[in-house]
Amino acid sequence: MLNKSLSFLILFFTLLSNSLACFHCHTRTQDMVTTTGSPAGQLTYTYDGEFLVTLDTQLRGWSLSSVTLYVSTELPLDATNASITSYTFKQRTYEFETSIPLEISCGSRVYIAFTAQASRIQNGQLQETNIVSFGDSDFAGSEFLTYSRYDTCCDVIPCPECFRDENCVDDGDKCTVARCTGRECKQIDICSEPDPVKPQPTKPTRPVKPNNLSGYRSPKTAIDSSSRFQNFRSSTTSTS
Repeated sequence: MLNKSLSFLILFFTLLSNSLACFHCHTRTQDMVTTTGSPAGQLTYTYDGEFLVTLDTQLRGWSLSSVTLYVSTELPLDATNASITSYTFKQRTYEFETSIPLEISCGSRVYIAFTAQASRIQNGQLQETNIVSFGDSDFAGSEFLTYSRYDTCCDVIPCPECFRDENCVDDGDKCTVARCTGRECKQIDICSEPDPVKPQPTKPTRPVKPNNLSGYRSPKTAIDSSSRFQNFRSSTTSTS
């Protein structure tokens, strides 16, 4: 009991002294399928102080049109639409990542439900299909079909400088752009041209004797034969 109380005191003072404290909780991955049963990729989520959701599709020829997420401490069956967040995409999108802030304490249970829509153009016609994930419980009568439970943790770690490019701020230079690389914000030069590739000097190649090629004579043998032929002609001319 004493150790548990001490752990919570350490957690409290850590959060109080460091507003940038994060949590290191487990990552959960669920398979996604279309409503016709075809594999559609994976849904991954974790909690680090915010609820991080990543979506990776594997539908060849299809791209995401929209994603709808439900993330709340309330059961989806009893919750309002305020816990539902929708995203739409105008460009072809195959991967999706977002963070959803939750006003919860560590160790809370969170419920998540997911659905998405993918589209493609085939033979000049727009085709659409719905994507869902395999959750823990059925969600009958809802577009989500299933929902899952996720228990957040209280394992505190120092926050990295960034998780995604959106966490970084440009320095105002038109020739640089802020990128999250290795959990650190870095200003990447986008104006400088890459160094030209210098051609490598080529070495002269020596003639290679073909394998199993009858009648082949090396250059030296050919020269020797030519010399003997010239000597033969000279001796013949002198005799005549």
